[in-house]
Amino acid sequence: VGAPSSSVLPTTTWDFETGDLVGWTATGDAFDYQPTYGDNTIAREIYGGFGDSRSHGGGLRARHRGRYWIGTFELRPGIGASAYTEPNPAYAAGSAQGDAPQGTLTSQPFVIGGGGEPGAHISALVGGGCDHLTEYVELLVDGFAVARATGECSEAMRNITWDVSDYVGRAAQVRVVDASSSIWGHINVDHIVFSWY
Repeated sequence: VGAPSSSVLPTTTWDFETGDLVGWTATGDAFDYQPTYGDNTIAREIYGGFGDSRSHGGGLRARHRGRYWIGTFELRPGIGASAYTEPNPAYAAGSAQGDAPQGTLTSQPFVIGGGGEPGAHISALVGGGCDHLTEYVELLVDGFAVARATGECSEAMRNITWDVSDYVGRAAQVRVVDASSSIWGHINVDHIVFSWY
């Protein structure tokens, strides 16, 4: 388990900017083509058409940070470690795998820091589907879920924050879950930040 000043710090990529899933373990097929390159969602117009209160038919911005983010609806991976700054040319902007794939993505364990000071927190950008039972991001502490966030049935990610002051010094993991194949059955995640780093 990684800890501050330890030689066994996790190698997890918390912002996905390496263009791969280093430090994460995936199950199922929802994360096979992740992370997603660029604002892939704005390049398509498939969100229900006019009259749909969620989007009115136009493309929606993901509001990601950097080049890469997790979006289980998306199908626009990078090239790989050798050329991670470019999208894979086999997948055009706007490509999607849809809501059918399901799976989980779990980080390496880490120790919650903060030195017992009030205000220790973890924040992330979360979007996508809005069913907190089937598509969500959660914090596991000692293997038990203690916090959960989901999207608002919009591709646009918003910042969420979990207060982890009560868990300082304990082992934790972040888990991303896509357990739905229905409409909006996907999850978007990016830019996971720890207040103690």
